[in-house]
Amino acid sequence: MVGPKVAKALGTGHTPASVSTLHLEHVLHLAPKRRQLSKQAKIASMIVAALVAVVALVLYSTSQSPQMAVLTGLMEAAGLEQARNVPDDEKGVIVTKDSLEALLKATLTPGVTKTPARVYLALRYAKVARGSDVDVDATIVTFVLRQFTNDHSDTQLLEVLRKRKNPRAATPLLEFCRTTDKPKAALAAIQVCRTLAAEDDFAKFIDIIDFTGNPAIRQAAEDAAAAILKKSIHRLSLGIKVSNSFTTATNAEVKCALIRLLGCVGGVKATDIVKTALAATDNNEQLAAAMALASWPDDAMFDRLIDYLGTLSDAQSRALVFDACVRFVATPNQTRPQEMNDKLWNLLASKAKSPAENTQVSRARSANNK
Repeated sequence: MVGPKVAKALGTGHTPASVSTLHLEHVLHLAPKRRQLSKQAKIASMIVAALVAVVALVLYSTSQSPQMAVLTGLMEAAGLEQARNVPDDEKGVIVTKDSLEALLKATLTPGVTKTPARVYLALRYAKVARGSDVDVDATIVTFVLRQFTNDHSDTQLLEVLRKRKNPRAATPLLEFCRTTDKPKAALAAIQVCRTLAAEDDFAKFIDIIDFTGNPAIRQAAEDAAAAILKKSIHRLSLGIKVSNSFTTATNAEVKCALIRLLGCVGGVKATDIVKTALAATDNNEQLAAAMALASWPDDAMFDRLIDYLGTLSDAQSRALVFDACVRFVATPNQTRPQEMNDKLWNLLASKAKSPAENTQVSRARSANNK
């Protein structure tokens, strides 16, 4: 504390008490203020915070959830089953309703696992425990159809169905193809059903031919139906559906498709329809009949096909029919003796009109005799 004289010497005119107060204010004024963060420091702070958050997220994601742990286990089991040297129908990855749904959902987000191909492998081998009422194939088909509705087609999942080889999976897929306006999905489904479908599904392919307005879908259904007919021992009974549909068909393209299929059927009724079509005024119907003759189950109609070939003046039509003749003779036929085979080749060679046709016959005959 200073006396009055000191205060007076300082020129303040204040009392000792007031000098103390002044001194305190002076000290506070001279004390350094807390610095505000610069803009660069704020940015650096934000970056550090963001890095901390990312690290936390990574640490969180690497700790598997219960569902992810189940998926990982199923995929590991699928890998072990794949390595087993046994037929596919002896391999199995046991699933429940929930784990099956988890596998299917995982196909929608391939990045959810490091090995997405194992998800499809697990679905391929998926089986349920004895006594379970879960139908694996029906569940997969329902999931696929839901994707189709959303205009999405997972070809890998369709391939899973094909490899599982359950013919019951074909029925709902073919029903979808009959009425859908989504050609990409329908074509993919028909390709799978061509492998899965049994003879009981034959009528469904014919219905698709009857009802679809899409030429590509119709052609795919025709090819699948022809494949069934060519390996069936019940061609004539299956052919009843074809001839009945032909009788009621009004669309020209549908009629041509059915005429071609009748060639795979053969028999008296098919003969009458194809002969009539061969004599029709419509060129497309005639060509359909010629293709039918080239698909005949035996050699009974080959002479008629050769005769029709001789009437063609249009180069494109002749090339199409000539190629069909070559394929007919070249197709292996267990009931045709070698003598008859040679006779058909000679007959076809005698009808060749150009060097290109002669070469085509020679090459095909040579390959056929190997």
